[in-house]
Amino acid sequence: DLQRYLHSIDQMELPFYKREVLCRSMQHRRLDMLIIGHDPRTPNSTDSSTRRARSVVCITARVHPGETPASYMCHGLIEYLISNDANAKKLRKNVTFIVIPMLNPDGVFLGNYRTAFCGLDLNRQYDAPSAWCTPENFHLKEMLKNLAGSPHASLDFVVDLHSHSTAMNAFCYVNLLENDLAKMQQELLFLRLFSTHSKQFSLSSSKVCCDP
Repeated sequence: DLQRYLHSIDQMELPFYKREVLCRSMQHRRLDMLIIGHDPRTPNSTDSSTRRARSVVCITARVHPGETPASYMCHGLIEYLISNDANAKKLRKNVTFIVIPMLNPDGVFLGNYRTAFCGLDLNRQYDAPSAWCTPENFHLKEMLKNLAGSPHASLDFVVDLHSHSTAMNAFCYVNLLENDLAKMQQELLFLRLFSTHSKQFSLSSSKVCCDP
């Protein structure tokens, strides 16, 4: 279903959209990467009037195969970002969105609940990912490191979409950044803004922690 959906977007030939294969899974399935907005890896993505690096937000989903609502959220997000809505156009003008709609394609195909083909929970493999055993984590991390070190890009947010078996509403688990109080304040400000503008978002259910 995902491949049919992405193929239908390809056929639209949108000037601000491209689809690439970030890598192949252990079972050789595609790990699709969507770039919505100017490609931040190119020099012309820098704002020529201010010489500022291009703001980038990376969004991933379905690292846990059993969390199917994450795919619905990601689908709605993609539909909005490529739409003709005035705010969507403003977002595309100022921000590049890199979307990986299915981070664990093998696990989804196999019907696993949390793990990939290798039997590991990919959401716990970011510290030292293996290019052979967990290529999804390895290549995602390399891509993010390259963006973080690029003079043409400013990696502002990395958002991983999940769903919860018991918790209600929408909420965020954010990293505890003890050594960077400025970034920590930005994360907390984002939560408060989210809470202000969305009735579905629960600030009280959100957590700041090292390992939720």
